[in-house]
Amino acid sequence: LGSAGGGGGEYGTQAFASGSLPASITVTVGQGGTGGVSSLAPGQSGGNSSFGSYVIASGGGGGVYTTSSCVGGRGGGVTGGAGGVAGGGGSSTYGGGGGGATQSTIGNGGSSVYGGGGGGGYAGCGGASTYGGAGANGNAPGCSSGTFVNPAHAPGGGASSGNGAPGQVTITWN
Repeated sequence: LGSAGGGGGEYGTQAFASGSLPASITVTVGQGGTGGVSSLAPGQSGGNSSFGSYVIASGGGGGVYTTSSCVGGRGGGVTGGAGGVAGGGGSSTYGGGGGGATQSTIGNGGSSVYGGGGGGGYAGCGGASTYGGAGANGNAPGCSSGTFVNPAHAPGGGASSGNGAPGQVTITWN
């Protein structure tokens, strides 16, 4: 069997000087990408989360599985990890981890420090994230990377047609 996990979402942050922002700012929370509805249907990319036009964090890409190839979704952001091609997804610091792809190899999702971990391929584990959500596991038993520090961030969906988690926007005043 083969399948591909989706990429994790990007992390974005910005500090603003007191009084430098307008009184009203539109906040958008991106939806998680939906998993493929059949064995050959691609997963959909996750939506972008934003704080006006000041901070935009990209959702991760959907995984793709065809009869001849398997490619994990790219992690969100310019620095997002590459999706695995019949193997593990790439890792990132601020971007999301790339999705793993399983065809004849184990495809674990790529890890990220701040962004979401990539989803695992069919026989792979989700990628870990230090501050974002870990990627969902495929159908692999014994995965330990499914535990994470902050479950509210945007991990990639696993390979069993799992959906990705929605993004999150957090605003703090000092």
